[in-house]
Amino acid sequence: MTDEGIPQRCAVCGGTLIPQLITHQVQKGEEIFVFDNVPAFVCSQCDGVWITGDVKDKIDEIVRQETEPKGPEQQHES
Repeated sequence: MTDEGIPQRCAVCGGTLIPQLITHQVQKGEEIFVFDNVPAFVCSQCDGVWITGDVKDKIDEIVRQETEPKGPEQQHES
């Protein structure tokens, strides 16, 4: 592990993890959320993707906020 707690090697194949910005998708129910420019670590051998806990927590929070039931004052009339 590095000083920041980020592994330098892939846990699957042992390849080198390279920091990159990726497009990450999360499906919740029938909705798909697409996040661009997500900081991640990509394995140079198997292309495995590793996202830090902090980044995952932020993505989960955004998805949670977007999928919460809205009260009558927050719903848009069609």
